Amino acid sequence: MFKLVKLIIFLFVAGSLWYAYQVYWRSPKTNAPTVPIFIEKGQSAAMIAAELAKKGVITYPRLFEWYAKITKKAGALKAGSFTMPAGLSIQDALARLLSSVTSEETITIPEGWDLREIAEYFESKGIAAQKDFFAVSGQVAIDYRRNKTAPQPDNFSNDFVFLKVKPSYVSLEGFLFPDTYRVAKNATLEDVIKKMLGTFQKKIVDVYGSEIDKSGHSLYEIVIVASILEKEVPQVTDRAMVADILWRRLKRGMALQVDSSVNYLTGKEGLFTTADDRQVDSFWNTYKYPGLPLSPISNPGVATIEAALRPKSNSFWFYLTGRDGVVHYGRTLEEHASNRKFL
Repeated sequence: MFKLVKLIIFLFVAGSLWYAYQVYWRSPKTNAPTVPIFIEKGQSAAMIAAELAKKGVITYPRLFEWYAKITKKAGALKAGSFTMPAGLSIQDALARLLSSVTSEETITIPEGWDLREIAEYFESKGIAAQKDFFAVSGQVAIDYRRNKTAPQPDNFSNDFVFLKVKPSYVSLEGFLFPDTYRVAKNATLEDVIKKMLGTFQKKIVDVYGSEIDKSGHSLYEIVIVASILEKEVPQVTDRAMVADILWRRLKRGMALQVDSSVNYLTGKEGLFTTADDRQVDSFWNTYKYPGLPLSPISNPGVATIEAALRPKSNSFWFYLTGRDGVVHYGRTLEEHASNRKFL
């Protein structure tokens, strides 16, 4: 009996010391790395605790959640951007979340923007110079198997497994999810890109992953088709129709002949190309090479990815977007030629 009492006392003391260490006494090591923490509006204490544990700020997320609730501070946690060292006590981490919101700004990436447009925008917002952005994201329309001198994009596939579908010799185009983000003024370019990739994971992979697996197309193929739809088809209501045309043309081995992929290559704006443009030797030239372009040509949003994933069956083989923004369909080459009067 005496031994049992001693054991109980020992366990109680050990547990109390462990609790005190994790909640009050734990402190970062000297020169501990700091990590960015982004808390979004509506996140629960449990979700925040999981993020802190994932980044190594705390070790036990359940303990953080419990402590925040018993101290009645869980409801006071607000959205914001934070920079914290790894290895904080629960009390310290909670205090920093409650008091040390860093200055932040809002950035908005519209659906259908490509890397050129994002790079220009980031430079205008002071996030990164364009050359530094391309050094991380990869360059537009570069096949790194052919171009050995251009700096290759950073590899984020260890953090985001879905990127393993992307060939290593092309950029991150297609996966920098268009959305509105709040980012810390002192956030690094890598922090911002990881936030965009994380949003792609949350809004596309987590929601549509099983449907994509059953679609007969890879995630990469769907993102490429969606990126074409963003640039080719102004009206969202037409995109599922055009998606069906593109998938059937691919299945039959027909060249897609989309001007948008050529413009992506040349850097020209607009819906149309010249005869010289269509002669450029590149795997993004869908007049010269059948099949999909080598990479996505923009960063598509949810609705357009849905259109690529859920094409609307029809009997047309051709389409073109007129100067008035209206899509005109044709079943035969003759009908397609007749529609050229709208160009």
